[in-house]
Amino acid sequence: MLESGEDYLELPPPTMPSCLVLDIRMPLMSGFDVQRVIRGTAHGVPVIFVTGVDGDDIRREASLAGAVDVILKPLDHSRLLNAVERALELSGQAELVTTRRSHHHE
Repeated sequence: MLESGEDYLELPPPTMPSCLVLDIRMPLMSGFDVQRVIRGTAHGVPVIFVTGVDGDDIRREASLAGAVDVILKPLDHSRLLNAVERALELSGQAELVTTRRSHHHE
């Protein structure tokens, strides 16, 4: 886990399909700011937003940003796993989640 959006942007771009779980409220750059910066770049991956504040404005902005999902805190782990699976399907990695999920339930 990284401390900020800037930390992610300093990493080399992902070399395999990935997704990013971003808190909407982060130090320095918001999750929305990070998503705007990475969209259309080598760092661009499907995004899932998490937030402690619900509202139509937040959901609308996330939807316009192309978010896979917006999940309220405290996190519902099942919903998060489902969102990650959808995001990885967009990146061509759904089989990875399915394999890990089946091992987790054994």
